[in-house]
Amino acid sequence: MERSVNVTEDEADAERQLLRPHRKIAYALGNFFTVLAIAVWFPYNVSFFQFVLGLSAKNAGNIVLIAQVGGAISTPLVGMWSDKCSCKIPGRRKIFHLIGLITLALVMFFLWYKCLGCSHASEVYQVIYFCCFAIIFQFSWASVQIGQLALLPEICVQKRTQVQLNSLRYSFTIIASLVVFGCFWLLLKFYSDDSDKNTGDTPLTPDDLNIFLIMSAVVIGLGFPSSLLFQFLIPEKVNVNLAKQTWYKWIVNPRFYLTALCLIGARIIVLVPQTYMPHYFTITLKMSKSSIAIGPLILYISSFFTTLVIKRCRGIIGDNMTYFIGMAVVWGSVIFFWTKSPTDDMSSHFNWSRDCIFIATVLLGVGGAMTVVIGLSRISFLVGKFKGSSAFVYGWILFVDRISNGIIVSVIQHIVPENSDPDELENHYRNVMVYVPFFASGLGLTVTFAFILLDWVTKRGQKTKARTISKLGSPINYGTGSDSSSIVSGGGTITYEESSDDESDDDIQRFTETL
Repeated sequence: MERSVNVTEDEADAERQLLRPHRKIAYALGNFFTVLAIAVWFPYNVSFFQFVLGLSAKNAGNIVLIAQVGGAISTPLVGMWSDKCSCKIPGRRKIFHLIGLITLALVMFFLWYKCLGCSHASEVYQVIYFCCFAIIFQFSWASVQIGQLALLPEICVQKRTQVQLNSLRYSFTIIASLVVFGCFWLLLKFYSDDSDKNTGDTPLTPDDLNIFLIMSAVVIGLGFPSSLLFQFLIPEKVNVNLAKQTWYKWIVNPRFYLTALCLIGARIIVLVPQTYMPHYFTITLKMSKSSIAIGPLILYISSFFTTLVIKRCRGIIGDNMTYFIGMAVVWGSVIFFWTKSPTDDMSSHFNWSRDCIFIATVLLGVGGAMTVVIGLSRISFLVGKFKGSSAFVYGWILFVDRISNGIIVSVIQHIVPENSDPDELENHYRNVMVYVPFFASGLGLTVTFAFILLDWVTKRGQKTKARTISKLGSPINYGTGSDSSSIVSGGGTITYEESSDDESDDDIQRFTETL
């Protein structure tokens, strides 16, 4: 449960002096580098390793799995190290942010280029080579992300200021993603000779290696100096004491696991189909190579506009119903993906045209955004007043999330048909776009029903406790607002306050770049 924070006028004035407009922009740019890098990683990692570098489908999946495991392990570790760090210059949060920026800049070229010194080496050696850099990449991402987010409750205490910072941060997230997908589309359109050909063989070829090299230069050139402003302009307070809860109290809380499963199911809906969109568009649908940049761009834009209206929906119909609607929209996209058979003429199947497949992409983006928003709002409610241990909660939930996504990608790569029958390969990638979001949404619905049952049990227990105290002759005060209730007994006052929509929206905006 969340407890309200009382801010004095002097504290508010000091905060306004500290966070001037140029510093707010500097904070928002703190993760600009990582957003640029992740926008290249998620949609194109499998295609790059498999089709550009020529690795086997299984080894491409193994690299992604090991990278996700490395990121999963590093995320909670960085969170715990940051909580315990006593570094004063540049600060216990900013030191990890700086380390992440430097290592990310060093690793980008190695990750998106062919293995150096591997001209006569075996494929196993190349897999080890890229696994090392992929793990460093994931560590860098976790360091920058946690270093920035963990600093927010320490530099400002007013909820309105936190909302402003996260809104600005999310705006730069949108800009970064548009830059990546726009540049990638232009490079494929004008740099690649066969960008408009519908070969249907592979989404990318070895000739596209220089495109990723150019994208690495764009990401570093734009991202590194922009995020470095965070180090120079954002001050970090020393000896900030925040309420914490020990780790063993978290792991015995059933909501800890339900919240993790809720977010995991939602992120699988978005991330795994996003990874295989290049395969689906070019191999299954025989679309042009430039479509592999348009698909993720449409997915992200539809997700962005959904987040703009999701708060109003939640206020009218509640979180559970919003989640159900999101799942229904996801199932609508699944029907669209399933209706298109690889062997059908797209223009003759129910008057289907090639451009209509983007309707399914929009539906997937809308439904995925709705489910991710609710998943993140539940994490915010779970953390409540214990912001001092929020890094632990986010770290371990993202730990399971990254491992689950890595395992799914690895399994998909290991069952890729190895024969020369193109129909089997086309059906394989269509099935990925259908079955993965379908079963992930089923997991989310199951968890939602579990939340409803747990909430009913909790409220029933609170009412029983209130009646027991009432029978003892003590007055019961349910507070003055709709978001709080308090039980007054002879031993004192126990106050319960639910976090508002703004509380949840803070964390929604913090983590939406992982879409």
